[in-house]
Amino acid sequence: MKMLFLFMSVICAIALSALSIVYATGNLRFVRVPDSSAEVEARPAKERFSVFSGQKQVVDQLIDTLNGERDLYRRKHGELAAREQQIARQQAIMADLRAELQKIQSELSESVLVVADSEKENLKHLAAVYSKMEPGSAATLLREIEPERAATILNMVGERQAAAILNAVVEDGAKGAEVAATWSDFIRRIGKTEKEG
Repeated sequence: MKMLFLFMSVICAIALSALSIVYATGNLRFVRVPDSSAEVEARPAKERFSVFSGQKQVVDQLIDTLNGERDLYRRKHGELAAREQQIARQQAIMADLRAELQKIQSELSESVLVVADSEKENLKHLAAVYSKMEPGSAATLLREIEPERAATILNMVGERQAAAILNAVVEDGAKGAEVAATWSDFIRRIGKTEKEG
C-alpha cells in the first residue's frame, strides 16, 4: 500500500513538473479567446475553475492511468489475500496430518513393545521346553528356525543344556559346525544382560 502511494506520488510529481516546465518555457501557448458569457455558463464548474483548463486531456490521461494502477493494485491485493487463505488452509491440513502421524507412531510403538514383550515370553517358554528335550532332538528343531531366533532360545536355556545342543549340531559335520558358529556369534552379540533379563 505504501509502495503504491509512493509510486502514484512520484508519477504525479513528474507530471506536474513536466507541465510546469512546458508552461514556463512557453512551448505551449495559451491563447485566450474571449468567451461569451453563455459559453462560460455552459461549461461545467470543474472545467471553469481548473488550473490546467487547457491541459484537461493530459490530466484525464493521468487520472485514467492512476485508476488503472489502482485497479491493478486491488486485483493483486485480492489474489494475495486468496493465496494467503490457501496457505493457511494447507498449513492447517499439514498440522492435522502431523498430529495424526504422531498418534499413529505412538500407537505403533506401543504395539511393537507389546509384541516384543509377548515374543520374549514365548521365547522363554520355548527355551524351557527345549531344555527338557534330548539335545539331538532340540538341535534338529532349532536348525529349522531362523538362526537369530534359535540363538536367542539357546541363550535362554541353561549352559549345560546349550552345550549339549551345540555338541549335537557339530556332530552333523561341517554344515553343523557352520550352524553352531553362526549361533555362537549371535549369542555373543546378545550378551549376558538379555539372558538375565
